[in-house]
Amino acid sequence: MLNSSDIEQELERQGFSRVPGKEARIHEFKRGALKLYVKTPSKKSKTGYVSKAPLVIHPKHMAQRTELKKVAGVEVNWDARYNNSNLRAFPKHPRPSSGDQYYGYAVDVASLESLVRLLEVLTGGTSALLTNPLDDIDAASDLPEDPTQRKTLIEARIGQGQFRRDLIDYWGQCAVTGLDEPLLLRASHIKPWAKSDNRERLEPCNGLLLSANLDAAFDAGLISFASDGRILISSAFTQHAAAGIETDMRLRKITTTHAAYLAWHRDNVFKGKA
Repeated sequence: MLNSSDIEQELERQGFSRVPGKEARIHEFKRGALKLYVKTPSKKSKTGYVSKAPLVIHPKHMAQRTELKKVAGVEVNWDARYNNSNLRAFPKHPRPSSGDQYYGYAVDVASLESLVRLLEVLTGGTSALLTNPLDDIDAASDLPEDPTQRKTLIEARIGQGQFRRDLIDYWGQCAVTGLDEPLLLRASHIKPWAKSDNRERLEPCNGLLLSANLDAAFDAGLISFASDGRILISSAFTQHAAAGIETDMRLRKITTTHAAYLAWHRDNVFKGKA
């Protein structure tokens, strides 16, 4: 099962932003009209995360109960309301003993794939997702039958598993800025997973460890990197400075193998240098 830290990281990757607030015991996340909460551990916690049903969804999603039951790896505890005075984006229900109380429904999520499917249902379809890795996985016809190999390749598509560990081992920090907080770093393919063969999908030199803003811009083709590591910024990306992306940025190191993949990215993904 995913813990609270896993879920927060993937929500940010899927375009959610955390709503600023003083509530230490629960975090609010928002993307468009969709609002979710993620539980946070108590001060006595030895793990630093919540394992049991860490995600909380709005009561209105009970109307989607039938659809949610079909999502493998998602278990919603519909039998018990989750009450918390900090669920201020959710409605209240009367409690005779303690007055009206904000509430939602707590959810266990087995995997990142299950979380992406859950978000699809909650938003009414895949169109609301900025990126949907499961579309690439479903469309791939060359995945091996061996379950271990298949799992490794699927984890690589969603920026997890051995591929992510290899990039963390190689870079140790954001490949551009030097940021070394793992929760804020994304393992991204240079040549997209969907366009790569199975060897390229697991090749560490076909990956960059980037902070979230750089990762999103790189995947969208708004930035790329020259063969010497210099950043290239698309003429379409007029607000790059507001996103914290500057013209003097560069990769902290680069090999000839990286350079070959980056050449592919410049030719096929990048939308033009400013």
